[in-house]
Amino acid sequence: MSGDFTSLEGLTVMFQNATPEGVAAGWLHYLAFDFWVGCWMLKDSQQRKLKHGYVILPLGFTFILGPVGILFYTIILGLNNKLK
Repeated sequence: MSGDFTSLEGLTVMFQNATPEGVAAGWLHYLAFDFWVGCWMLKDSQQRKLKHGYVILPLGFTFILGPVGILFYTIILGLNNKLK
């Protein structure tokens, strides 16, 4: 199997065959994405006047598992809109 971005197996092959520089570049890419999304979530929550306590869990998950944090934040926004 060749390495590609379409499956977990493809990603595994890519990282097994990667140089340390390539792995570092991929890791930095993920960190930059998580940081950017976390900053956006924080600014968005402040504009919406969301309590900071509601954003802590999604931020934590965003820095560990990016898409899970975004999903939690979206759920919190939906619940907040229903309560208004």
